Amino acid sequence: MSDSLDTAEAAEFLGVSPPTLTYWRCKKTGPRYWRTSGPGSRVRYAKSDLLAYMRDRIVEPEVA
Repeated sequence: MSDSLDTAEAAEFLGVSPPTLTYWRCKKTGPRYWRTSGPGSRVRYAKSDLLAYMRDRIVEPEVA
């Protein structure tokens, strides 16, 4: 998948630290991800999932 990012790249994209993404994965609260198969599997994130995660957290200010 050409738009996939590793943990460090995804963390930079979101503006958080890689340990924060690891923590979110453990708590099942962060963006969607997948693990590659086979020995030495790695976690990958799709840019579209990271954008959706960010979009879901947009706060609209109240208009007075």
